[in-house]
Amino acid sequence: MKLKLSTENRYIRTKELKLCLHCLKGGHFVSKCRQKSLCKKCSGKHNTLLHHEATKLDENLKGLGSS
Repeated sequence: MKLKLSTENRYIRTKELKLCLHCLKGGHFVSKCRQKSLCKKCSGKHNTLLHHEATKLDENLKGLGSS
């Protein structure tokens, strides 16, 4: 099954709708989420559909923020 939105656009839409990034439900945010499962790709506390592979550009941008 091909998803219509890119990972980045799914993330943006989830934030716009004020949904939990972990369980994708409303009424709370990831810090209060009771969902036990983790991302199947990195074990992070976000939904696997929102997993974003780090790129070299991402790493460069992180480095700029720490100066």
